[in-house]
Amino acid sequence: MAYQRTQESSRWLYVVRRAGAEFPFARLIITSVVYRAEFLHFRVARAFRRLARNGLSSGRRIGAHSMPSRPYKDLVIYGCFVLNRLVADIRIDLYQDGLEAKLDSVLPTQEGLSKEEVKREIKSNHFMTDRVIEALQKDGHVIVEAVEGRYRIRITRAGILHIRRYNEFYLKIYQEQIRDHYRYTQAPFWLRD
Repeated sequence: MAYQRTQESSRWLYVVRRAGAEFPFARLIITSVVYRAEFLHFRVARAFRRLARNGLSSGRRIGAHSMPSRPYKDLVIYGCFVLNRLVADIRIDLYQDGLEAKLDSVLPTQEGLSKEEVKREIKSNHFMTDRVIEALQKDGHVIVEAVEGRYRIRITRAGILHIRRYNEFYLKIYQEQIRDHYRYTQAPFWLRD
């Protein structure tokens, strides 16, 4: 019994010290606990259980600054991933001479992507997938076709010319987000040096 009480006292002294570091008003209680631990043990233990349950377990107070931050990805970079994947599926070189003339023969034969493939490419949820597709469609970069209840997303001439023009810009501006996105998978051909 004495060992258990000592163990509980040391545990609560740790909680008290931690609370004193996090909450300045607890310093008064800390001195009381240190000098009169046996007398106040049960009252302080009950008070600090309540404090630990309500205040110390809050993520924004303890350890919130030490959590790793992930780079934010927006619709622009997700659109870049989708457009580059659509270009890769067509198997054309974006930077070849006379690309505009070859697009007339290549675009009608493209297979396109399903919504599920787009979702896997951007590594996000269904809601974000819909937002990305809607943004690309609104800008005229893709066409969404519904065939037998299934969606096919196909790139347009404007989408190919857009990604050709802005790919280098996206690689410079969103370098951290792109590196984070392809951290655990092989980088696509358009990203490799």
